[in-house]
Amino acid sequence: MVLLDDDFYDAINAVMYGRNIFTNIKRFLMFQVTANFSVIITIFISFIYLTESPISSTQLLWINLIIDTFAALALATMPPMNSVLREPANDANHSILEKCQWRQIYGVTVWNTIVMCIIIFGGKALFDLEYTNATQMTEHGDNGKLTQGAIDKRTHFTIIFNVFV
Repeated sequence: MVLLDDDFYDAINAVMYGRNIFTNIKRFLMFQVTANFSVIITIFISFIYLTESPISSTQLLWINLIIDTFAALALATMPPMNSVLREPANDANHSILEKCQWRQIYGVTVWNTIVMCIIIFGGKALFDLEYTNATQMTEHGDNGKLTQGAIDKRTHFTIIFNVFV
C-alpha cells in the first residue's frame, strides 16, 4: 500500500474493505457448502427411498445458478462494518473456514436434512398422494396417459424441489 498523503483514514478504510472482502468470501463459502451438502444428502436419501432422484439435472443446474447468483450479489454488496477492524490479521496458512463455521455448516445441513426427510418420507400422507415407491414417473396406462400414481409421484417430486429451493 502506498500512502500519497497524510490521511491515515484512507489506510484504515483500505484495510476495512480488504477484511470485508475476506469476511464475505467466508460467508459465501459457508452458504455454498451448506447448500451443496443439503442437496447431495436430499438426492441420496430420496433416491434410496423413492427409487428416483426427485431433482433432475436441469433443476440441479437451476438451483446452483440461482444460489450462486443471489448469494454472490448479496455478499458482494454488503458494506464493511467497523467490527472487522477489531479482528486479528489473517495468517497465510490459516484455513478460510474455521471449526466454528464448520459446526454451523453441519448444523444447518442437519436441519435442512430433517425438513427434507419430513417431506420425503411423510409427503404422501401430508399431501394426500397415492403411489407406490416402485411407481415410475413415466408410467403410462392402457389409454396412453400417465397413471394417477405417476402423476402423484411427479407432484411429490415437485413439492420436494420447491421445499428445497
